[in-house]
Amino acid sequence: IVGVCTDEAVKEKEKILKAMPSVISFEERIEIVRNIKCVNQAIPQTTYSPLENLTRIKPDILMESSDYSQIFNEARAYVESYSGRVIINPYCQAQSVTKIKKKIVKSSLSWENNNETCPSSCPSSSRPSS
Repeated sequence: IVGVCTDEAVKEKEKILKAMPSVISFEERIEIVRNIKCVNQAIPQTTYSPLENLTRIKPDILMESSDYSQIFNEARAYVESYSGRVIINPYCQAQSVTKIKKKIVKSSLSWENNNETCPSSCPSSSRPSS
């Protein structure tokens, strides 16, 4: 079972971590997770902390990323209280969503600043707005 943050939970995360806004909606995120072969079920996580889902499900294993491990102390303590396992995955800078978003923004700004025009085969609706 995988908890997928709702848009409200993502906004909470953005506020706590001063993170860039999400570009993928909850519906898209949960659909992506549902299509991962090893995932049996994807459920909404309505708060940034997974504690609400954890108390309802009482999973055998909680997996979190090492870059958020300090934020989830309460969740980790809860899982360990009933002898559940907590697995902290190492943070992978190469797969940083923030890094990817910044690269996209930089590329988009470069495209606009160079006054490049969309090829005639490109619909005008796909051009970036000013």
